[in-house]
Amino acid sequence: MAATHSAHRRLLLTVDMERYSSKDNRSQYEAQSTFRRVLDSVLAEYALTVPEWDVQRAGDSVLALLRTEIIETATIVGPVAIRLDERLREHNRDRNDLGRVRLRMAVHEGAVNLNGRNGFPGDAVNLACRLRDATILKDALKAYPEAGVALIVSPRIYDDVVNPQYCGIRRDRFHSVPVVDTAHDLRTEGWISVIGEDVGWFLEREASPTAPEPEKGTPTPADPMAGFHIGHVENCGSMAVGTNPTAIKNQGRRATE
Repeated sequence: MAATHSAHRRLLLTVDMERYSSKDNRSQYEAQSTFRRVLDSVLAEYALTVPEWDVQRAGDSVLALLRTEIIETATIVGPVAIRLDERLREHNRDRNDLGRVRLRMAVHEGAVNLNGRNGFPGDAVNLACRLRDATILKDALKAYPEAGVALIVSPRIYDDVVNPQYCGIRRDRFHSVPVVDTAHDLRTEGWISVIGEDVGWFLEREASPTAPEPEKGTPTPADPMAGFHIGHVENCGSMAVGTNPTAIKNQGRRATE
């Protein structure tokens, strides 16, 4: 009965650092400092505060319980995730692997017991952590080495704030993926987004492993400037435009569409 009385509905935000265990002691200490400084300052930018007793910490991860208002949920999934990515890209720009900090982030919502003796018991907490540690989210972050944040949200969060596109959230940047954890008998759905990237080619590669990766700088379908049209070209000298161009002078050659 006590457990039932202590159950409260909360927004669950859990974040974990990539490749933390591969760092040496000094690098782990510095990564923890960067992780908490960036996370706390970004939450403060958007006036999101989490009481100390509503945070569960480990060396490389944080589980925070927030209120469940739609505006707070949308702010976490939209502006907060984007700002975290910006800050981490800036931090990582001139650092090697030991100094880089990159995050996997999961957002879910559900009932949580607040009086656990060693953390927060509840199925919602378990699901949020399983989403954060999903293999496909790890692989998605690995596929974009310049990114700072890979985000996954539960179907409930997708329906509540992503699909309506609250707070400037771009629905087209979230993709449905299966999340399977046989060790914990979990089969569910998540919606992933690598912040600042288009994960379309990554998911195509996962579906067809032989599909080539796009060259760096290749426009994506989401880029409104990805195509152009030329009706008539007349070239009386050598000219080359584009990636890895080759020019051969051919006096007076004409090309007409």
